[in-house]
Amino acid sequence: MSRSKIVLVGGTIIAVAILLLAASPQAFLRPQAVPETATTQPTSTVYFPTAFPLGNAFAPFNNVLPSPTNSYAGAANQTPTFQGKPVTSLSDVANIVNAAPAGASAPSAAQLLPLPSVPDSEIAIDPSGTSAIEDYVAYANGHSGDIAFTASQFNGVLKDGNGVLLFPPDLTEQALVSGDFAAIHNSLATYQKYYTAKIVFEKSIKVTGDAVALNKKVIGFDELTMSLIQKDLDVEAGRMSTSSLKGFYEAFISTADADRQELLREAGVIAAVQPNLWDELLALLGLAPNRANAQSSVLPFGGRIGLPLFCTCNVGYLISVSSPKPPTIGSLYVPIWFLSTTLFYQNRSLVPGTWWLGLYLSTTISCLQLPYCTFSGIGNEIYMAGTSAS
Repeated sequence: MSRSKIVLVGGTIIAVAILLLAASPQAFLRPQAVPETATTQPTSTVYFPTAFPLGNAFAPFNNVLPSPTNSYAGAANQTPTFQGKPVTSLSDVANIVNAAPAGASAPSAAQLLPLPSVPDSEIAIDPSGTSAIEDYVAYANGHSGDIAFTASQFNGVLKDGNGVLLFPPDLTEQALVSGDFAAIHNSLATYQKYYTAKIVFEKSIKVTGDAVALNKKVIGFDELTMSLIQKDLDVEAGRMSTSSLKGFYEAFISTADADRQELLREAGVIAAVQPNLWDELLALLGLAPNRANAQSSVLPFGGRIGLPLFCTCNVGYLISVSSPKPPTIGSLYVPIWFLSTTLFYQNRSLVPGTWWLGLYLSTTISCLQLPYCTFSGIGNEIYMAGTSAS
């Protein structure tokens, strides 16, 4: 073969290889049953988890970053223990989570914060949109990568010892303890931009039926979170007292819990599992027993989590779950969108080894990572969750 032909063949092989690497693995994603939103997929830059000496108000600081390989290897095949006793059922996990210390003390119902109202004219009410609560959560999880906010923008946000993002309630708690509000300023400024983009995304979701009220609540809580962020900044600037912020923060956490419980009651989700294993989960999550309309696509899970793997293209975490009852494929896909709503029980953290209990959807989402948005794993879609972190 002549030198020119060798060069031509070699160049062709390299070009094909580049095209294959650049190909998007969208075929791995679950089919979407509802129309796409108008927003486009954002681009991102590589995220490098870093241990910050800030710590986490909900979990102790740990300077050592666990190995992602070790965190995932064999987690579902080992019998976990708690306080020296084997954990073998959902009932056991429910007891662990239910016994976890509460966060802020709950004020009376009169002290709960009203969610900002969202008029019909500001959201996309459409007969062709998603209607059931389950479908709304599935759609928002699957399309949360459409939020016009890149993964690289989270790089400057303070994280816990495992490189996991600290959210506004975490940051507020930390500043109230340390008294250093300047330390969280840049993180709060980033979250102001994120929640602004998140609200735009949520207002673009086509909704009808029960999903209309749910979407308004999600947006309203996002706007309440923006108020919390602004009050943190006001304390830093000397425009508000720390004691006033503390009262607002405690009411904010209690409002989040009350809002979540209401959403759970409205969902009326009861999986087809043995009643004696399910009763405690229902009591923990606040589900009303008389709403027993079983939905086969929503299932319970319970176990300890491994080190969250950050998905840099679709901005979420892939989280392994151990026995006694991991999701079908052993992992959950948990987008940042979900973690920043009241669907995540008491806004607890993602510290490896934490016990998680909750509900997931039978559908799956791929974890996509840069530089080519390549497939890095797959997880069942999260639906509701509570944790043992305190």
